[in-house]
Amino acid sequence: MKILLTAVGGPSGICFAKSLSQIDGAHLVGTSAEEDTIGKSLVGSFHIVPFATDPTYLDILKRIINDERIDCIIPTVDEEMCLLSERAGDIGCRVLVSPFKTISFTSNKDRMYEIAADHLPERYKKNEINAFPIFAKPAIGRGGKGTKVVTNAAELSDIPEETYVFQELLQNPEVSVDAMFDFDGKLVVAVPRIRVVIDQGISVSGRVFRDEMLIKVIEDLAQRLIFVGPVNFQFMRGSEGYKLTEINARGSGGMGITIRSGADIPKLAYELMATGAVMSRPEVHEGVYSNFEEVLERQRRKKETETHV
Repeated sequence: MKILLTAVGGPSGICFAKSLSQIDGAHLVGTSAEEDTIGKSLVGSFHIVPFATDPTYLDILKRIINDERIDCIIPTVDEEMCLLSERAGDIGCRVLVSPFKTISFTSNKDRMYEIAADHLPERYKKNEINAFPIFAKPAIGRGGKGTKVVTNAAELSDIPEETYVFQELLQNPEVSVDAMFDFDGKLVVAVPRIRVVIDQGISVSGRVFRDEMLIKVIEDLAQRLIFVGPVNFQFMRGSEGYKLTEINARGSGGMGITIRSGADIPKLAYELMATGAVMSRPEVHEGVYSNFEEVLERQRRKKETETHV
């Protein structure tokens, strides 16, 4: 089976390529907007593409799909995931991604309150906030960009209510749950891990543990939204237990930690794409694990580049 991995130079793309490259019969094609990328060495063939926001992106991708005879695409970054989910019907091959309706909720923190307010942090109206600190985050955004801990009224006044969500300030630890769903939206596996060491938003190491309550929350969310393939859920502690902070409807950059604990989500995804079902039920081992070395090397290179800018 020929699989196209988008953004193969990103941490999620690297995790997928690292795992899938070990499967006999898996032929990997990678794309990236950058020529010099670590993920390039993990795939059989490689193509430069523009960013998904470029109007030529889809036509170029379709040409690659046709020329390479691609069977399935796994998008690994948000912008490509959103576009490919919306246009899944005319891509020319199967896209392993949740339905666009699901992504329209998960990519918008404001809309998520319409469907999952009971699992989210307490939300405040700007004109009713009179106690600090509180947390402000863009309604549409990722990677923590634009988020702010607001400590007084003067800081609050500078934040536009139209594009921000105001919430209770949650506490550590940050918990990331890597999950895998089948084509019917049924949960195959969910692996909670505490983000022990974080570098530029990516987990360097993490402690995998078992928490039935978190898994029940994810199962409940899966009753409200249809998830397909790899999905990452993030939580922090609130005044009444863990609260959901983010849903990334794709594989996470810290997935190497989960894979090393026994839950090889990319291989489960391959089984799903190849057979239409996932019969394997991985045995997950609790403990502290590091991310893949290729991901850590990417983080080092990125930090060096930013230091010299």
